[in-house]
Amino acid sequence: MAARYFDLIREMRSAYNPCLRLVESVRQRGIKPTARLFHTSPLTVRKWWRRYLALPNA
Repeated sequence: MAARYFDLIREMRSAYNPCLRLVESVRQRGIKPTARLFHTSPLTVRKWWRRYLALPNA
């Protein structure tokens, strides 16, 4: 089972790695299943997904 999004962010020195795991999960599962897996809202998942897509090498 994946850790909750809030707990991941709070315990990490860098928020990049958990968010990258979240983006990889979106690629495999989709937005709503990823939100359920990370115990967060679909809006939070979409926020990180859009930030990832905005990167030049995405």
